[in-house]
Amino acid sequence: MNFALFVGKNIKMKIISLLFLVILCGRTYSQQQTNRNMVQMTALEKATSQKKFGRGLTIVGGVLFSVGVAVGLNSTETITTTNGTSQTSETGNPGLAKACLLTGIVGLGVGIPLWSVGRHREKKLKRSQGVAITFSPQVSGLSLRLTF
Repeated sequence: MNFALFVGKNIKMKIISLLFLVILCGRTYSQQQTNRNMVQMTALEKATSQKKFGRGLTIVGGVLFSVGVAVGLNSTETITTTNGTSQTSETGNPGLAKACLLTGIVGLGVGIPLWSVGRHREKKLKRSQGVAITFSPQVSGLSLRLTF
């Protein structure tokens, strides 16, 4: 029996086994990276939608507040008292003015913090992506991706 032939086959088997383990570890690492990226992308989408909703709510709140001020300044309420009875007369629409003012204040009070927190989270998540080197085994070979 040729001893060199036996050792040669054994080394080939070791190399094949080692190569298989490296590919398996690479696939596992790639899957973990994909899961992390999916979680990060979901958080980024949530932060972006929170920022957009807060911006919209702030704009609507500002417009309603402005409408409330304008309608309120153009409305007058007169109370006339004659012989112990009081009579109220209104010009314009002070009820609408109060409703718009209140709704605008609530919109601004909720929208500004949502916008600010969403913007902060979005910046933080975009910054955390940073520089990364990813090795991903593909069906057709090994992929190398450098992200800035």
